[in-house]
Amino acid sequence: PYLIPEERFFIKFYHAMSFACESTHKFSCHVLLLLKYLIWRFFRENFRHLRPILNCINLIMEEINKLLSEGESNMKKAMDHLDHELVKLRTGKASTNLIADLMVDYYGAPTPIAQVANVQVSDARTIIVQPWERNMLGPIERSIINANLGMTPMNDGEIVRLSVPPLTEERRKDLVKKAKAVGEEAKVAVRNVRHKVLDGIKKAVKDGLAEDIGKRKETEIQDLVNKYVALVDKVIETKEKEIMTV
Repeated sequence: PYLIPEERFFIKFYHAMSFACESTHKFSCHVLLLLKYLIWRFFRENFRHLRPILNCINLIMEEINKLLSEGESNMKKAMDHLDHELVKLRTGKASTNLIADLMVDYYGAPTPIAQVANVQVSDARTIIVQPWERNMLGPIERSIINANLGMTPMNDGEIVRLSVPPLTEERRKDLVKKAKAVGEEAKVAVRNVRHKVLDGIKKAVKDGLAEDIGKRKETEIQDLVNKYVALVDKVIETKEKEIMTV
């Protein structure tokens, strides 16, 4: 709708107050909220017809803030997935994580190994798998062989023992490449979140959100991307040192 200059000024000012209220510390925010309320009381008679527009502004701001919050939550999920994938890379040391995702045929049903056996590390190079039922020794042994983990299971009739072989220099370099590839996948996931949020911000600007506030929100999501990309680099660097340490 056509707005006179005074109306445009009021809406722009209301935009600015809304953004300031969420950007300042607690005390200042309370002062700004009070000022925003007083201005609303002053203008509500003369600009009553603008109330639907202002309500729309509030809804748009809520949606944008929700979009940013969900975006950061998805970035955290990308980091969790990265951690999960990295623990499965063998570094030459025994770890229950090496077989944590192994599925065992339990009377015809694929079942996580942790639900059919006790898995523990006995020393730096050995993993012990002790099934709750002795007749599960065979299925556990077959699952390990089929998983192609680079470890040969030894079944003594009571437990299955896995010896983790030392890594060669070539194998270590190969694992570093895999770790970096997983890191790149995490970065792509983080950047995909950014694209989704940016699309939401652009739509909000078309729906009436002030362009300067839209720019600030775009900066916020870019700052989050920079933060999580840096975290990915740090995690991969730590994993590389772990893999290459003999």
